[in-house]
This record gives sequence, C-alpha cells and structure tokens, in this order.
Amino acid sequence: MKKHDAAKLLVEKAKIIVQEAEEQMEECKLLLSDDLKGYEEAKKALKEGGLDESEALLLELGYADNSEETIEEDSVVFEPKEDLEPIVLQDVSSGKFTGFLLSVLGGVGTLAGLVYLATEKLGITLDVTKIPTSDTMTTILGWFSTLFGAAPDTFLGGAFLLFAVLAVMGIIYAIRVSIKGNKNLHFATKQLEEAEAYTAHKGNCKEEMDRVDVHIHDAIATLKTYQVLFNEQKGKLQRILHIEGEKEELS
Repeated sequence: MKKHDAAKLLVEKAKIIVQEAEEQMEECKLLLSDDLKGYEEAKKALKEGGLDESEALLLELGYADNSEETIEEDSVVFEPKEDLEPIVLQDVSSGKFTGFLLSVLGGVGTLAGLVYLATEKLGITLDVTKIPTSDTMTTILGWFSTLFGAAPDTFLGGAFLLFAVLAVMGIIYAIRVSIKGNKNLHFATKQLEEAEAYTAHKGNCKEEMDRVDVHIHDAIATLKTYQVLFNEQKGKLQRILHIEGEKEELS
C-alpha cells in the first residue's frame, strides 16, 4: 500500500473514532437531562404527595420549629467539567499537483540546459528574443544523437532530448510524491494519536456521566420511598388530629 493511501486510511479512522465519541457524549447529555427532569418531578411529587401536608398537620398539632436556622432547598445542577476544544481533523493531499508543477519547471530547466550545452559545443549563439531557424534546430537536435556514437540525426537527437526531459520530470515528480507521502503518513499518525487522546478524554467524561446517572436514579428511588413514608405519616397525623379534636369537644 502506498504511504499516501495509508495516510488517508489513518485520517478516516481518526474521523470515525472522533465522531463516535462525540455521538456517545451527546447521548449521555440527553440521558442526564432526562434524569434531572425525573429528579425534579420526584421532588415535586414528594412535596405535593405528603411532605407539605405533614408539615401543616404538625403545625396544627403545635409542633412548630422554633429554630432560627433557614433551611435552603437543595437543587441538583449538572455542570460538566471544562471540556477539550473540539478537535479539527485535516485531510491529506497526495502532492501530485505540486509534483506536476515542479516536474514541469524541472523539465523546462533541463531542456534549456541541454540546448545551451549543445550550442556551446557547436559554437552557436542563440538569440533568446527570436525563434531559432529550422536549420539551427536541426543542427542542435542532430548533435544529441552524436552523444551515443551515432551520426547526426534529427529524429534520434530529438528522441534523446525528449527522453532526457521526461526522465527528469518523472524523477522530480516521483521524489515530490514520495516526500509528500512520508509527510502525510507522519502527519496522519500524529493526528490519529491526538484523536485517540481526545476520545479517551471523552470516554472518561462518559464514565463520569454514567456514574452520575446511577446516582440520580438512586436519588429518585429514595425520594419515591420517602413519598410513601410521608403519605403514611400524613395518615397517622390526620388520625391524631382527629382524636385530639374529639378530646377537646368532650372536655
């Protein structure tokens, strides 16, 4: 597998694990929101289902709380810990486009250098402001065929020049893509490590939320138990108040 392809796979893996972690966190937040609503409803049911009436009955029976302490009602507020900044995952480019541009520049430079070499060997001075004549081009291209022992030949020389230019372009392109592939793989690996650390932090938050969820459910169950007890006490207090009223009438 090419390094660029491997880097793309690592980037996709990082995106998947981050997305899954974010979705789990959102589910936990929704669950806790529902739990807190249930807790508040259980508190309200406790007050309306026996607590307030029991306090009123105690006052009627003369059991008043003379303490000066003011008891403030507890309220549950869920505040998540300071979270990490959202991670931004970046895609990787293959480097093919920049490799192509660099190879074109390298090819043009190679062509200019070889033509200059030929003119130096042939003792020809080119006027760069004018297009060379066909005779001049034939002479220059023919010289290239002599480099490998052949007679001056325009076709062979042109083929050699074209091959040399394309070879240089191919080498530059391959080097650029290879370097970019190495950088991409290193970048994608580091990004995956950051994504794993991010999801691990999110996982810890999820575990804490799960524990809070359990505590809230326990608290709701306790409130419901107290509601039953207060209902029983309310009935007892009503009977006591009724008996006390009868005693007063008899006396």
